[in-house]
Amino acid sequence: MKSLLLVLLGVPLQLLCCNLAHSQAGNTTRPIVVGRPLPGVPGSATAAKPAAEARTFGTDGQTLPGKRVTDAKDIQGKWLYRESRNNVVIDGVRVPLRATTFTLELRDDGTYSLTYEVYWGAARAEPAAQQAGLVAKETGRYALSGSILLLEAEPLEVIDQGKFESKRRSIPAEKRVYLAAIEARQLNIAGPCASYQIETVCASSRSVWLPLTKPLPTLRGSPTIGTRR
Repeated sequence: MKSLLLVLLGVPLQLLCCNLAHSQAGNTTRPIVVGRPLPGVPGSATAAKPAAEARTFGTDGQTLPGKRVTDAKDIQGKWLYRESRNNVVIDGVRVPLRATTFTLELRDDGTYSLTYEVYWGAARAEPAAQQAGLVAKETGRYALSGSILLLEAEPLEVIDQGKFESKRRSIPAEKRVYLAAIEARQLNIAGPCASYQIETVCASSRSVWLPLTKPLPTLRGSPTIGTRR
C-alpha cells in the first residue's frame, strides 16, 4: 500500500527511503514569532532555544530521526515549525529578513488544518516594519499507513499580502505523502513541500525533512501577518 501511494502521487520511493541530508550551509535559522516581540523584552522576537532547520532529504544515507509512527494517536494534536533567514532573495529582490510559521494540527476525526504564514521585509519582527507576506490556510483529511502520512488537501486560497493591499490566488486540491517519525516533543516528516511554500530548501529539493515541535504553552496559535495594534 505504501509503494502504491508513492507511485500514484508521483513521489519517487528512493527519496523517501530513510535518508536524511546534512543541513545546508548558509543563513542561520532560528525560531521566531512573526510580528510579535516578547512582552517585556524590547526588540526581542523569541526567547526559545534554536530549533532544527528544514533540510533536503534522501541524498546521503542518514535515517529520519525518531521512532517510526504506526499509530495516528501518537501524532494527533498541534505541531509547529518556525524559521527566520536574513538577506534572502524573493522574486529577484533581496530582503533583510524572511520569517516563516508553519502550524499543522492533526485531529482525532481524521481531519487536519495547516496554517502557513511568511513575512519578509525589514529586519525587525514588528507589525510596523512588515512589508510583504504570504498566508495559506489549508484543510483536508489525513491517513497513516505504517510510517507513511498522507495529507489530502482541499482547494484553498493563498493571500499575497503587501504593505497596503493584498491579492488572492487559488490553489487546487493536492495530495502529499510523508515519512513520519517521532522523538520526544518533535515530529519529523519528510516529503514534498506544499506548492505554496517558498522556503529556500523547497526550491532546491523534491523531498524535504521538516522538524515540527509541540508548541509551548506561551505560543498559542499563529500570529497574523499584517496585524496592527
